[in-house]
Amino acid sequence: MLQIRLLGILQLSVAGNILPVLPTQKAVGLLGYLAVHSGKELSREHLAELFWPDRPRVNARRSLHTALWQIRSVLKETGLNPDDFLVTTSSTVTWTPQVECWMDVPEFEKAATQASPQMLQNAIDLYRGSFLSNVYEDWCLEERYRLEAYYLRALTKLITHYLSGNRFTRAMETSRLLLKADPLNEIAHRAIMTAHYHLGNRSGAIEQYNDCVRLLRKELNIDPSEETRGLYQSILDERITYTEPVTGSLSPETLEKSLRHQSIASEKHLEDTGLFGREREYQSLTEWWEKGSEMVAVLKGEQGVGKTRLAQEFVRRLQSTGVSIGWGRCLPVGQGVPHFSIRMALLDLISNIPPAVRASIPEWQAAEISRFVPELADVFGIKTISGTQQLDQNQIFSAICNVVSTISKSVSILFVLDDIHWASKSTFHLLEFLVRYLLSVQTGANQKVCILTISSDTTQLINQTISLVRLRRDHLVRDIMISNLLPEDVSQWIISASGGAKNAKRLADALYNKTLGNPLFIRETLGALIGDGKLRTDNVTWEGPIMKTGPLRLPLATSIQQLIEARLQPLGAKAVETIQAAAVIGTYFDVHEVQLILGREEQPIFKDLEELVAAHIIEVNAPPKKHEFEFSHHLIQQAVYEMILPPARALLHRKMARKLIEERGERAASRILYHYRNSSDFEAFVRWAVIAARQAIGLSDYATAAAVLQEAEEIGAKIQIPAVSMLEIIHLLGESYTFIHDREKIYAYAKIYAEMAQQMNVSGWQETSARWMRIARLATGELAQM
Repeated sequence: MLQIRLLGILQLSVAGNILPVLPTQKAVGLLGYLAVHSGKELSREHLAELFWPDRPRVNARRSLHTALWQIRSVLKETGLNPDDFLVTTSSTVTWTPQVECWMDVPEFEKAATQASPQMLQNAIDLYRGSFLSNVYEDWCLEERYRLEAYYLRALTKLITHYLSGNRFTRAMETSRLLLKADPLNEIAHRAIMTAHYHLGNRSGAIEQYNDCVRLLRKELNIDPSEETRGLYQSILDERITYTEPVTGSLSPETLEKSLRHQSIASEKHLEDTGLFGREREYQSLTEWWEKGSEMVAVLKGEQGVGKTRLAQEFVRRLQSTGVSIGWGRCLPVGQGVPHFSIRMALLDLISNIPPAVRASIPEWQAAEISRFVPELADVFGIKTISGTQQLDQNQIFSAICNVVSTISKSVSILFVLDDIHWASKSTFHLLEFLVRYLLSVQTGANQKVCILTISSDTTQLINQTISLVRLRRDHLVRDIMISNLLPEDVSQWIISASGGAKNAKRLADALYNKTLGNPLFIRETLGALIGDGKLRTDNVTWEGPIMKTGPLRLPLATSIQQLIEARLQPLGAKAVETIQAAAVIGTYFDVHEVQLILGREEQPIFKDLEELVAAHIIEVNAPPKKHEFEFSHHLIQQAVYEMILPPARALLHRKMARKLIEERGERAASRILYHYRNSSDFEAFVRWAVIAARQAIGLSDYATAAAVLQEAEEIGAKIQIPAVSMLEIIHLLGESYTFIHDREKIYAYAKIYAEMAQQMNVSGWQETSARWMRIARLATGELAQM
């Protein structure tokens, strides 16, 4: 029987005899890739592009042929028939063993997800090292990180088991394995401290704590967590008691769940809501919530197709069954602060849960989540909280997971994140962490927790982040597509909206022909025609100048901008000025912010806003939302914004930025940066980019920080900012990429930083560059060869 060991360096064996090593790393990687995709027909084009992306197509295909020949040759050397394992055609390659074959990866995954200590130990024994540790392909790195998460989780479970059973020697041995894999893991440090103390070695426990302190300060420049410091103090006071560790780490396994929730009443008709033509999509949402195994649903479709409207109706009905909702909205790049949508959703959820449920949240959880969402301090009645800048990624993620887990013991939860295509990679990372954490702790005592996301991009979102790819791979995401309305749906909508008025079918057909069934275009077109006096209804008939023509030819706009311009024409000049100022501010805005730009009194602005609400251009927000108003659709905000001449836009942005600096200072750094980005004030943009990036780093949103800093680097080079300012940007970029684990970027910025810092005689540059290079090597596995 052929045995394939992919954990560690690739090892092939038959009857205990190890086969010769494959001659090239590409052949090793190819065999590993084929093996983990056993039974799947893979195209030669895909394999050639995956393993030889930089070579011409013909050369890449030839290299693939050579690597397959090398694999076949090694199998033949031991008397195995390659055709029993490899099925190849002119266009495909499939690893599909026809004889008995054993592979360590599936056995490891199966054992690592069991609760039995013996099975967990089996998993640890199978883990000879990181997945294909001498292969550095990108696909391999992702699989390596995934399997490493299983390994770390299995070690943590075993440590818990051994400490609970007072088997302190075994706990220490297992903890040292965990430290070997993850030297900064405080759970392992605490377990060794606990084991030393209970084995009578108090000085060993103290020494372990000191090692932990030195390591964290050296690598991360931070102190141990409060939990670790508390254990150390207990050891000093000789009053230690063991409590089961809470990992707060990724839980890769999907545990069987018993989810109790109220069923949604089955309804055949949606006429009362105006969601015509959405019965099928609504039913898909209902089935996902009630019966689906996926924790995440992605509602996808083009802009204006009615995704948010459908989600709102679904939420309304869920709320009637007692489900608690947390609604957040991602903002276009630059308009919001890091993790804005998550903060908004948590504020919405916690502000509106029943008081008894909110009272069940422990004080320490309330304090932690209020540091991430400062607005919750008032909700919990907390007088003083620390700044969010002091939170690292683990604290943020753990705070969210803990409070959501606590709430879910009392009520089912649905998070809704609108416009998810604008979310940063860090936000996706946080969502993945939350999903896997909740799966790991889900028990019969917990209610249902799901996440509904809404995306206007049907292609980019799929490839935007590896977090979503991993969730899809693990069957934790369900896609629900929404398309334009059919002609009969538009007819039903118009007929119902006018009480069956005469000419409704004729009008509906004309609307469909011009809009192709896009609900937003239909709604805005009707609004513009009625506002212009060209169309009206008395619930008996549709009439007006437009209806008196022969064949009904509606003067429909070709873009949403033209529609909005037509809608604004009946309004006064001051109302137009007000809405344009609001469009410069962003999707959300307050009256006071409009005042800052226009310098007008509050009362006239309120009067303008009332007109705009009546015209359905904007909507009034109810608490706990932070801002008083928002545009009824982000396309409307974009259309109004584009109506402003570019020089006037730049002036308004610059004015708003300066007003925000006067009133809020660095607390509004992200918004100030947004306005300077659009004001052509490049020096100010670079200056505030650094401030905003530091804040993003403080919230562990390294992807956003890197994006902002790269923009600042490019602009800074063009306007020739001082070398010391550029060095600061380069330093922050390098630090950000070490957390993102982008090895190419780390290498590049380590080199740039070293050259600049050496020329400027900056002390400590060698240590910084060396640390970055070490992190890059860890990401690629190079240290395994040293």
